[in-house]
Amino acid sequence: MNMQAIEKINTEMQKNPTDQYTEIVGQYIIDRCTSDPDGALVAKEGKTLAGAMTAVMERAKKAKAKAEQDLAAMKVAQEEAQAIANQEKKNLAEQVQALQKKLAVASSSEMTIFKLHFEQGQTSINKMTECIEKMMEAGDGEGAGKLRNALAALLTTTLEVLK
Repeated sequence: MNMQAIEKINTEMQKNPTDQYTEIVGQYIIDRCTSDPDGALVAKEGKTLAGAMTAVMERAKKAKAKAEQDLAAMKVAQEEAQAIANQEKKNLAEQVQALQKKLAVASSSEMTIFKLHFEQGQTSINKMTECIEKMMEAGDGEGAGKLRNALAALLTTTLEVLK
């Protein structure tokens, strides 16, 4: 135990007996003076309790600044996460709405029957168009023209029915 260091700290603590922080830091340093290396450091010329308090305050300020910086970064990350969550919520709501529309269409029996015939009609027209193209490739332009006219007449008649 380094009595010289303890006496030095006690003397400095008594200079400002109402400062509770000085008392806390001083007592902490006195507790560390029980080992010879720490006690020797405290007893060195130029080492003071006021200097220790200044060092503690500087470390506390740095820790506070880092904590504030970390807090600001966490707030930004939280805001970004919230924005992403809101966008996902909006996307999911749109998907639900689209699926509800599809369900409504799919649940209509007339709509289902129409869809079946529509797909069959598209398939038939595509096959007829392929036949016309094959006749053209084979060199039968006259036959391809007749088929084209027949298909055009069918589509024209269908359009007239819809008007």
